[in-house]
Amino acid sequence: MAERGRPAKWKPEHLLEAIPGSNGNISEVARKAGMQRMTAYKLIRENPELQEALDDERESRVDWVEEQLVERIRNKDTVAMIFFLKCQGKHRGWVERQEHANANISEIKISVKRDGE
Repeated sequence: MAERGRPAKWKPEHLLEAIPGSNGNISEVARKAGMQRMTAYKLIRENPELQEALDDERESRVDWVEEQLVERIRNKDTVAMIFFLKCQGKHRGWVERQEHANANISEIKISVKRDGE
């Protein structure tokens, strides 16, 4: 049964028009299209064009956040610089490692079982 004042059968076009500016948030897309969130999920799952548009919108959000991070790095924000190095500078040794030590343990035994053993 259709919602009052809404089409009996939702079409991909309803969502395609609602995706821009949503940051890839399906609840927001559904709200803008005037449909239930689960209906939006179903239409997106069934339509590769909608999934691609949603993915593109989400990638745009990532691009924007990256721009903000780079701007903070340019402004010499130490926390932003450290975060960047931990994510992008691992190959240069910028990795946080945790060591676990216990003076009372002289040996650690590890047992691995394969499925079916």
